[in-house]
Amino acid sequence: MIIQAFVISGSVWIGKRIYAELTKSPAQADAKSRSVSRDVAVREEPISEREKESSRNLAIGVSGLTLAIGGAVAAPVLSLFSMPVLWAALPHVREGFLELRRDHRINYGLFVTGMTAGCMIAGYFVLTALGVVVYCGSEVMVDRTRRRTRKSLEGMFEDSPGVAWVRSGEVEISVDLVDLSPGDIVVARAGEPIPVDGTVVAGAGGVDQSVITGESVVAERTIGDRVFASTLLLSGTLDIRVEQAGNETLAGQVAEVLSEMDSFESSVEHRSVRVADASVMPAMALTAIGWVVRGPLGALSVAASNFADTDRLTSPMSTMNYMHVTAKAGIHIKDGRSLQLLGEVDTIVFDKTGTLTVDRLSVVGVQAADGWDNDEVLAICAGAEERQQHPIAMAIREAAEAMGLRIPAGITDTSSLGNGILSQVEGRRILVGSPRYFKHEGISIPTQIENQSLEALSEGKTVIHIASDEQWIGQITLQSSIRPEVAAMIAAFHADGYKTAILSGDHEGPTRRLAEALGIDMWRAGVLPNEKANFIEKLQGKGRSVCFVGDGINDGMALKAAHVSVSLNGASLVATDSAQIVLQQTSLANLRMLFDLSRCYRRDQKLMQGSMMLTSVLAAGGALFLHVSLISIYSMYFATLATGSVIAASPLFRRLDLPAEPIAKIEVDHCHQLKRSTS
Repeated sequence: MIIQAFVISGSVWIGKRIYAELTKSPAQADAKSRSVSRDVAVREEPISEREKESSRNLAIGVSGLTLAIGGAVAAPVLSLFSMPVLWAALPHVREGFLELRRDHRINYGLFVTGMTAGCMIAGYFVLTALGVVVYCGSEVMVDRTRRRTRKSLEGMFEDSPGVAWVRSGEVEISVDLVDLSPGDIVVARAGEPIPVDGTVVAGAGGVDQSVITGESVVAERTIGDRVFASTLLLSGTLDIRVEQAGNETLAGQVAEVLSEMDSFESSVEHRSVRVADASVMPAMALTAIGWVVRGPLGALSVAASNFADTDRLTSPMSTMNYMHVTAKAGIHIKDGRSLQLLGEVDTIVFDKTGTLTVDRLSVVGVQAADGWDNDEVLAICAGAEERQQHPIAMAIREAAEAMGLRIPAGITDTSSLGNGILSQVEGRRILVGSPRYFKHEGISIPTQIENQSLEALSEGKTVIHIASDEQWIGQITLQSSIRPEVAAMIAAFHADGYKTAILSGDHEGPTRRLAEALGIDMWRAGVLPNEKANFIEKLQGKGRSVCFVGDGINDGMALKAAHVSVSLNGASLVATDSAQIVLQQTSLANLRMLFDLSRCYRRDQKLMQGSMMLTSVLAAGGALFLHVSLISIYSMYFATLATGSVIAASPLFRRLDLPAEPIAKIEVDHCHQLKRSTS
């Protein structure tokens, strides 16, 4: 009696420990694994009904297993009290009978419930209870993985929303973008992105609208002109009356992301359920054969060899782990199906401006008048622009500093918003600005230089002229730079067998040169938004699977037309809304890693399904022809589930190479090359 009491109490204690470990909340697990200050509150996610049901079923299973072990070792009568473990199968029974009445067929849940009840009737109390515990424990692990993934996705939106400066009388007030209303007057200054769609009511400025048009040409905007969100104000100051403000709150974005994750997870789970349901009729036929060949126990062994439910547990777990990993790497997968679809892509189409090139300008040429030195012109221009914060001024100063030039101090006298500035530099009256500004000031530009400027502008470059004491002394040419990570990325894609293409609304010259520099297979210049979409649809009509990567308002149609679409953080609202995947970095550094993860995801899914089918076939064959016992069949089931769980967890332990973005180094190297070419 003492030994029996000891065994029973030990079994109860072990059962309680197993249950406590498996149902421990993430907040409790975190608190145990690291020291947490007492005055720091641990926020715990609300537990869903699904999680509560899984935990309840696990508690029933653990209790039943405890009693079954106690009955097997000490008091056989206790085994009878383990039969309530069948309660954990009640949801499957209810769903199974509903489907039986509706579709006149037996689903997998009803089939497994019948098999479990048969094992219990046959006296396999410990084995049956252990199977319930393992299955319910796996469901709890899936729920925990789901919770962690949701938390990772929520973390991508924890940064505070952007702000805008709203004019209220004589003062300016900082207001969150989500709180703007139509009619508000927003102030935008040089170097800042325009935060809203609206109409200019005061001021003038030069706006980079490449995110809309695809052309790297500055558009001059003044009172009455329309401006658009996500475009960049290069010079001047604009007062803008808000016409359309962002109406999607941060909470709305989070809710949308989580809804999309749940939708994809459900689709993966439904696929697994369909596979499991399709296996029922063959399994029932084999079970009947097993009854004839080996009797009732043989039939139970054959029925238990259908391991299809392991895929239903491990496939969603794998999917959520991959989404957790990509979220941590700064990749926002809005539509999880794209993880599968990326593995089918054979052609990658890029937008040019803002995607393959960066918005930051860099100096690519300096031309001085007779009697002046290129370095001297660049230094004087940098001094005149000393107090300016727009991208052109910053690019000129950075070039001068990188070349080690002495930049003279300058004092800005006047600024013609959107056109140019007048400064005093070392006693000289220095004008810096566009050809239009020089014409307005009555300063002539040599005809040959004007022609060169027009040619540079047609190639998508920006040209700035400099005058000293009313005399033209030189010009500086700037253009957008190729993203530093692009060349290696394109070469890697080509090595992997992908075809590449560029679609741009820019002129033919810069598009062709970029394509040739990167070795792009196909390119089109001067294309309209609908023509981008048509190009992609034609490629897909020829059997190609296309991934489009873009960031502009004019890319929305192409993003929706492509098999898979990717945008960048900081892109236009249209692009980030239309894309299935958004890279949270403002670079393409993680694009290659995204494709690698997609291939790994497809491989893992195939491995899990393959191992499930292989072990099911081996178990069924063993039960029919080799008289393999029911205990051995259950052992194979546990091994299959363990193998699938390891594969599903593998992305959490996979090393991710996150490339850095050596933009500063590349710009300095470029400036050294510029110095050699202009000296």
